[in-house]
Amino acid sequence: MQDEHSSAPLVSAGILSLLGAITLSIESYLTTQGLSLCTTAACKVVGHYIRVSEPVLISLGAGFFWLLSLLFFFAYRYPQPLSSIPLLFLYPSLAFDGVLIGFQYFTINQKCTLCISVASLLGLITLIYLLQWKNKTLLVCTLLIWAGGFTASGIIEMPEPVDAYNSMIFYQRQAEQITGKQAPKMTLIISMKCPHCFHVIAYLARQNTSGIIWRLASIDHDSASLKRLSSFLAQAPHTDTPFALLKEIETKPAPSAAKITKALRINTKKARTFLANIDTSSIPLLFVESSADKKIIIGSQHIINFLQQLLPGKNNTHQGPYQ
Repeated sequence: MQDEHSSAPLVSAGILSLLGAITLSIESYLTTQGLSLCTTAACKVVGHYIRVSEPVLISLGAGFFWLLSLLFFFAYRYPQPLSSIPLLFLYPSLAFDGVLIGFQYFTINQKCTLCISVASLLGLITLIYLLQWKNKTLLVCTLLIWAGGFTASGIIEMPEPVDAYNSMIFYQRQAEQITGKQAPKMTLIISMKCPHCFHVIAYLARQNTSGIIWRLASIDHDSASLKRLSSFLAQAPHTDTPFALLKEIETKPAPSAAKITKALRINTKKARTFLANIDTSSIPLLFVESSADKKIIIGSQHIINFLQQLLPGKNNTHQGPYQ
């Protein structure tokens, strides 16, 4: 066994690893309850860009720190064969962490408090652990691994996928032919739990909307809302009044038999990312694309005011949310 002086870095690093494991385990549990230790808006924004779900990433981080705690414990108990093993796990984690932090700073210009705290803890653990060797070359190499991942995000401009905007659409209805004109395209972003959204839906259900290409996107992620959307998608091909159908489905209990597809979950996540990209969380949101202009209109009253100038028909009046 090592003497007290040489084992102190291993003990300290092990304690800090245990602290990280406990903290991320608590955060992992809180995410299942819709809560978080991190209350800043940046944490939510960063979560939209992660390919795996945020709870999964946090759980993996907690698992890594639990493993690191065990590695430091065994390195302390059996220093001769195991003292260098933790470094084999720290190197790839430092590279991964550098890329994650660099992406936030350079690509999306958001600073997630939880991510930065974990990065700082990981860096401190590594520096304390390396004290036992007193090797400057090893320390410099370790710092360069993290810096390499961090700066890589700064010199590479991440292109937006070609279908990034289109991939958030879960339903589209083509316009009827308009002689001599190109039909405008309207993308309406809603939530099944948003009364203001259904203020707009109820208005559209009374109008003649056949001259417009209508696309619907949703930011929902709870099962009840996704089941309602799934029910709408199953019935929409058989109706000429999709907005009336959507309004009707919203008033009924979520159908338990409705199957939520992976594609629908991806669509809704892309919609949440789209809102994050334009720095808003407000819905309903109408994205208007026409031959003359492109514009974003936010809020039910503003959307209805705009549509009143556009849609034909004697019923084109604003009578209230669900009349």
